[in-house]
Amino acid sequence: MAGIVRFILIGCLLQGALSSQWAVWLPKSIEALSGSCVLIPCRFEIPVKYENDLHSAKAVWIRGKKWQDGTHVFDSNQTQSKNRIQGRLIGDLLQKNCTIIMDNFTKSDADHYSFRVDSMGPLKFTFNQTVPILVTETPPKPKLTPVKVEVTEGTSVRLTCSAAAPCPTLPPTLTWTPRLRNSVDQLQENEDKTKSSVLTFTASHLLHGQKISCTALYKLQQGDREKKSEQSLTVNVLYPPKSTSASVSPSGSVMLGSSVTLTCSSNANPPVQSYTWYKENGREMKIVGSGQNLTFNVTEPSDGGQYYCEAQNDHGRQTSPVFVNTQTAGSHCSLIPYIICGILAFLYLLTVGVGVFKYRRLSREAEQGKQGGGGDTYTSLQFSNVSSDYHILQRRAGSKQVADQGRTDYENIREKMHQNNMHRTGANAS
Repeated sequence: MAGIVRFILIGCLLQGALSSQWAVWLPKSIEALSGSCVLIPCRFEIPVKYENDLHSAKAVWIRGKKWQDGTHVFDSNQTQSKNRIQGRLIGDLLQKNCTIIMDNFTKSDADHYSFRVDSMGPLKFTFNQTVPILVTETPPKPKLTPVKVEVTEGTSVRLTCSAAAPCPTLPPTLTWTPRLRNSVDQLQENEDKTKSSVLTFTASHLLHGQKISCTALYKLQQGDREKKSEQSLTVNVLYPPKSTSASVSPSGSVMLGSSVTLTCSSNANPPVQSYTWYKENGREMKIVGSGQNLTFNVTEPSDGGQYYCEAQNDHGRQTSPVFVNTQTAGSHCSLIPYIICGILAFLYLLTVGVGVFKYRRLSREAEQGKQGGGGDTYTSLQFSNVSSDYHILQRRAGSKQVADQGRTDYENIREKMHQNNMHRTGANAS
């Protein structure tokens, strides 16, 4: 509505100079959204002698490129149902304001329109100037300003999203995506029949490369329908190095005489322009190289220690530490005697354990053999003749399997004793 007021004020300023002429002020063109209403700003002038007739005047709108051949589509004195195009006159004819709102405009209504003032007296005049009204099925995209955003991290950013509002009773709803943290969103109406939303936020490196969109949502007059359009831009945030990290390869201890490579990485915009490597030397820092990778041979233990990578661009710098651990060949070989001793001790304990286990098992089986009654049999033997055989049998009585063999030997011994007795008897008889 602010644009209408401005339009009227301009007409009032020109009223004195054109008070004796017929004149009308209309936009060069209007773009309407199908299914919504459309506002036609209008201001006119008439000769002074006809001004009293304005008290009985009405506004008539004619459709057609030439008003002579046009069709009357709106009469401010007629009811809504009798007009071909529904609408209402919101201007005051006594103030020479002929602004009108036409409702439910469709694509079939696209045409040229002209204004006519008609009174009960001699004031009857059709202005030959027309305004073309274009009708679109989709709303125009919002306008984002500035078009390009390139800012330094930490600075304040102000984005403005403006959308056309052809229907003042159903202005568009403007929303921003994503919802930025700690941002401020303000709505405002402009003089050029647009609605704007101003988004203010602080630039962060987390927003770099992110798309920010403004969506205009239009509700239509009939039904629960709506249409939307969207415009977006990509934010370019300039920031110093972030998340700088350094690593060493190979990891772990590095043998003297081996090669080692230090690698540095960092996130920055613009990208990192230089990498510098430092080595901690007591309380001092010594520059030892440059570039994203640093490769060197470890020739002495002092080559190890604390290193630092520094990443830098036009907006700042950041460092990251990495430690190089060196190891001599002797320290590695000195572990071998301990390993051998440990293995030998394990084998010794294993052998002792197995021997004890076997001894206990044999003793237990021998005790079981004595309790089985074998003792009475052995006492009846003549030990003088079979001592050697008995010792052989006793050594074999240690296990269950040997016990079976012992019983067989016992039978052989008893047979041998019998033969000896027979031999002795025969000798005595002779």
